[in-house]
Amino acid sequence: ALLHPELRATLRYDERVRASWPLASSAAGEHAMLLVHAPTHDGLERMASLSDAFGLRLAYPFWDRRLVETAVRLSPLDLFGSGVSRPVLRRALGTRLPARLRARTSKASFNSLLNVTARRHASDAFREMLATPGPLATWADLDHLSLTWAHFDALSDSELLAGYSGDSQRLLRAHALWRWGQSA
Repeated sequence: ALLHPELRATLRYDERVRASWPLASSAAGEHAMLLVHAPTHDGLERMASLSDAFGLRLAYPFWDRRLVETAVRLSPLDLFGSGVSRPVLRRALGTRLPARLRARTSKASFNSLLNVTARRHASDAFREMLATPGPLATWADLDHLSLTWAHFDALSDSELLAGYSGDSQRLLRAHALWRWGQSA
C-alpha cells in the first residue's frame, strides 16, 4: 500500500504479485514457494546488508546446505505430517528445547523488539524522511506513509511491546528506499 498509486498501476504491481504468489494449498506447498520465491531471497540479502551495516552477522540456519540436502531426502509425511512446523528439528532437539517451545504451533515473534528499536532509534530519521522525501515522493504514497507514521508514533509502549509491527516494518522499508534515493 505504500507504493505510489501511479507507479503501482504502471508496474501492474497487484496483478504481478497475485500471479507470482498463488495461494499454497498445503504447508509443503507454501514452504516450497517461500524457498523459490525471489522476494524471499531478495529480502534475506537486504537484511544481511542492513545487518552488516550495524556490525551484525545474519544467519538463517534453515538454509544451511547440509540441512536442506537432508530435508529433501525425507518424506513429506516426515516433514509436514505432524501439524507443526519443523517437526524433525523439534524431535532432534528433544528435551534441549523447552516443552512449551516444542508444543508451540506458531513462530517466535521479534515484532516487539523491532517496534521498540524503531521507535527508540529511527523516529528522527522517519520525521526527516517525511519532511524531505525527495525521490521517495515518486515511489511512495506519501499520504499513506504519513498516516502510517502518525499511527506508529501514537502507539503506547505497551502496544509496541505487544508486538504490533505493521507500521514499523513499512516505515523501515520506506526509509531504506528513501536513503537509497538520497544517495542516487
